[in-house]
Amino acid sequence: MKYGTPVLAAGIAAFLALMAAATGQDEFFRIHGAIAFVMLGLTTVFLARRVQFSADGQPFAAYDTSGYLDGVVRYGAIATMFWAIAGLLVGFVIALQLAYPLLNLEPYFNFGRLRPLHTSAVVFAFGGNALIATSFYVVQRTCRARFGAAISRGSYSGAIRPSSCSPPRAICSASRKAASMPS
Repeated sequence: MKYGTPVLAAGIAAFLALMAAATGQDEFFRIHGAIAFVMLGLTTVFLARRVQFSADGQPFAAYDTSGYLDGVVRYGAIATMFWAIAGLLVGFVIALQLAYPLLNLEPYFNFGRLRPLHTSAVVFAFGGNALIATSFYVVQRTCRARFGAAISRGSYSGAIRPSSCSPPRAICSASRKAASMPS
């Protein structure tokens, strides 16, 4: 695994900062622990984008020789983890609100408003990103074909240019040949 050590180190440091924020005796220490946790957590996410895996015993290639578009799968995995953390955090907050009713902060942060947010974040955002990223990974390998970069990037950004939806060259050239053949 290439770049695995920095990701692991940043993840452990983020966990230690979270523990410092949770168990600190001084209020300023807890605040700075929370700030360190957020910064180290973001650092872990950005470093995780650079992690590369190789086959057993094989050296790392200088560039991607598989021909598959794995960048979009990586973005999907990162988005999936983000929405998992966001959805589960909201779920934790509403569980605390059920246990401790004083945590229901009216009018915007009460249980009735946060429960649909939790459900939508977990089902649609987390589940949807997981399904899309898994589909991009599996379909490329089962079909042995690379996706078009613009179409797969557009699935996460929400912007697909009409020119990126044109059929592949092989289909266009086959239809031209069929049209030019005498009947």
